[in-house]
Amino acid sequence: VLALLAEGQTLDAGAIEALTDTLEGIEARRDCSDFVMVPLLWAYGAFAERFPLALAERTRLAILNYRYWVDEPGNDTMWFWSENHVLCFHVSEYIAGGLFPDEVFPNSGLTGQQHRALAETRMLRWYDSVEAHGLAEWNSAAYYPIDFIGLFAMHHWASGAMKTRATAILDQLFLMLALHTSGGVAAGTMGRAYDKELRAGPLSELAPFAAVAFGTGWLNDGVAALPQFCISDYAPPDHLALIAQPADG
Repeated sequence: VLALLAEGQTLDAGAIEALTDTLEGIEARRDCSDFVMVPLLWAYGAFAERFPLALAERTRLAILNYRYWVDEPGNDTMWFWSENHVLCFHVSEYIAGGLFPDEVFPNSGLTGQQHRALAETRMLRWYDSVEAHGLAEWNSAAYYPIDFIGLFAMHHWASGAMKTRATAILDQLFLMLALHTSGGVAAGTMGRAYDKELRAGPLSELAPFAAVAFGTGWLNDGVAALPQFCISDYAPPDHLALIAQPADG
């Protein structure tokens, strides 16, 4: 949906179905709905006028009624605790608060401006931890793509230190990708992985990022954050391409 909107295309039936399924997951507060909330916020924040009217209003209400952190009311199945979830919840709260600064979010009773301030404090703690200790889920073919969801959004939607720190961490992740990619396939140790990543090879969700960033990799359906990468103005440092594809000799 985000890619179609960014390309100026009309949302077709498949895109409407995807958008509807996304809203259902967010409204029901399904586990991992924070992963799709970030690109939904990006799409709505940038292209709300091109949503069908009914879906635009439904999206607005889904954003306002979401549960953005564990201290808010709710009895659901969402997982808040791991590094990638923490990032996506805080980024969601940051963008949502900025889109609706004067509205009261019914679940929390806070205004968007208050949510934005909380999200900044929480994001700064996340940055501090990662900058001091690195990522617990290092080199992870499963979770770098989820980190990219949040970090590309902060690079695009934030400003000042909130943006520059996200960009610096993106540079580090792409350095790791360049160092630990062989033939476009993620390799090396991983801080967290599943059998599906260890067996994935060219179907790894990281492979498309290597393909776009360095010209060596594999395009597949691992597109958790790939549209965000492609439509953002972020580019990995130039020297990383040589690390990913060393010259002969």
